[in-house]
Amino acid sequence: MRDGDALPEVDTSKPRFIVAVDFGTTFSSVSFVAIESHEQPQLIGGRRIRSIKNYPDDQSTDGGQAREVPTEIWYPNNSKFREAENLMLMESDKLVDEPSQDGEEHTSLTDEDNLSTEGNGEFLSGNSNSGGNYGNGCDKEKFLWGYKVHEKFRFPDAHQDKANRLISRFKLLLDKSEHTEIIRKYLEPTVQALKERKIIVKWENIITDYLTSLFRHVKEELYEEHSFTDDCAIEFVLCVPAIWTQEACRKMQSAMGSAMFKSGFRGSRDGNVEDLFIVSEPEAAAAYVLENNYEIKPGDTFVILDAGGGTIDATTYTVDKTEPLRLIREAVNPGGGLYGSSYLNETFREFLEDKLRDKTYLERGNTTIDGIIESLVTGDFENRLKRQINLADKRLSKKQITLLGLREDARKNLDNNRINIEREDWERIFRQCLRGASTVMTEQLELARAQGLQVNKVILIGGFAASPSLKWFLEKELHKLSEAYGSEIRLLRPETPGTAVASGAILRALNKEDGPARFIRSSYGFLRTEPYEPEVTPAHVGVKPSYDHLDGNQYIRDTIDWVVKKGELVEAGKVYEPLRMCHTFPVGQDQELVCREQLYVSDTSTESSYQRSHPKNKGAQLAGEIVLDMTFLRRENRIKIVQPARRKKGKKHYRVEFDLLIKVDGRNLRYMAKYPPGGEGEVLMEGQTCIAAAFLPGTN
Repeated sequence: MRDGDALPEVDTSKPRFIVAVDFGTTFSSVSFVAIESHEQPQLIGGRRIRSIKNYPDDQSTDGGQAREVPTEIWYPNNSKFREAENLMLMESDKLVDEPSQDGEEHTSLTDEDNLSTEGNGEFLSGNSNSGGNYGNGCDKEKFLWGYKVHEKFRFPDAHQDKANRLISRFKLLLDKSEHTEIIRKYLEPTVQALKERKIIVKWENIITDYLTSLFRHVKEELYEEHSFTDDCAIEFVLCVPAIWTQEACRKMQSAMGSAMFKSGFRGSRDGNVEDLFIVSEPEAAAAYVLENNYEIKPGDTFVILDAGGGTIDATTYTVDKTEPLRLIREAVNPGGGLYGSSYLNETFREFLEDKLRDKTYLERGNTTIDGIIESLVTGDFENRLKRQINLADKRLSKKQITLLGLREDARKNLDNNRINIEREDWERIFRQCLRGASTVMTEQLELARAQGLQVNKVILIGGFAASPSLKWFLEKELHKLSEAYGSEIRLLRPETPGTAVASGAILRALNKEDGPARFIRSSYGFLRTEPYEPEVTPAHVGVKPSYDHLDGNQYIRDTIDWVVKKGELVEAGKVYEPLRMCHTFPVGQDQELVCREQLYVSDTSTESSYQRSHPKNKGAQLAGEIVLDMTFLRRENRIKIVQPARRKKGKKHYRVEFDLLIKVDGRNLRYMAKYPPGGEGEVLMEGQTCIAAAFLPGTN
């Protein structure tokens, strides 16, 4: 089936699939389970959970069986690739937050010319016509993702064209915390260059492009290896960091919905994901680790140490109940730092620069020293050495990397065609990340202890958790802390730490009972024009009204009526009182009666009737819209011409009225226009937005 084709009806006799996505800073993973129609989901155990494999160009030591894929992409020089790769931007991909005249940020739709495929200027500092042998016959104009990026950059001459930059760690664009600021600033020039080249409209498009490629591979694997068909029901689960804001979760679910639609999965409506289930990464990891650990009991407190490629994060939890597992996040500030495994790459790069910087005789044609170093980092180190080095092994001896053409240099410990790496070199390369991870863990344990919590386990997850050196170093530090505290603290690590989060999210989705109460953390409301009534509406006091030249009345334009208010308990199926909407149009034989209604979301606002530009609505963002063509009322003579009221300036006009109402449908919010207003009107138009991000992770 082609992407975007209409999907067949769900066949309930076929297996239902649950697919969980762990979108990581440097590596991502996807797990899934197939549930037969006669099975009870809550009785399915972890042994049934599988991980997606066979990623394109996987050159890892697992022989194509890697369960993680690099979170990296590479863009060509202009946006012409989008049509060829079927990565065209949708309307939802073009919604951007831009400042209004009052200086506040509001969400709007970009102009179509933002999608022009004609470039203007060069991308970054490179020349779009620069040559170079890219090894393996790579087409310069192809969009690359995952291991395809690694494969491309295995070749030293692939690094000579500075116009073509790979993009990594872009997950951290969603994390506004202080310790990730340096990465966001580092990514800014590349993101801006992509915008100027009209390759993207907003930075979120980078995430959508990556997820689209990932989901297409997921669908292909499910088709070919696991009997998935387009008439199978499917549910998606998104894993998010515990520290993410609702806005970050919304941006991620929006990118996910767009990617699902482009990859041909059901569950996405106009690029808006339906009924998404969101789980926090630490809770998902705990569910996976603790499923077969019968030592865990209610009341136990532990620290989740998520050692990923970019950050290392620590969060403290207490077990509330074990069947099903439910956790209470303690009032201990989560800790974190930029000590992930990708920083080993940077330190190793510095090591190679010291060894090779003056070896200019290695440079030939398009091959540069920088290119040679990058190819060694992305090849030998990333795919082999980084995962093998065990500093706990006293027998760890010299390692060698082959570099043809290298001449002997005893001063720099270089042999002919060989770079020698001694044990003390490895200790220097690993030192900062190991010490940083230990500091994050120790500070979290100290904070928990200061609040009277006795932590007896640290659960180590994430891709970096597979490092034997990290495990050894943390166990050594925990032994010291155990002696100091007078109680044992053990380190637990799952067999496949890189997929623990995605697999644990499946377990959590199989049994959603006893999750957090449905207290909503965001407000949703409609943009509208209100009659000017300062005597009864405090929000109108001091605001200059506008005159409607048709009916002669005074109004306050662009106010927001918050229907669903932050902090309220929102049960699934709740229907809200309708809002009466009114639009006036001039009289004319060809006059179209088109009404546009916009839904807004805010993580702070709760007070209605203030204008969108008011400080009380700061940060409000467009969440969706519906456009109603009511011209049929005029054509069918179902609307009367209205005369202006006496003593009022006005003109003959049409007055169109209908009801706007909101219905909560699980983790979706449906908003619909009904005509005629009042009573049992007909639904003329309906929109939907996912509100999973507005609830605490784990909320059903």
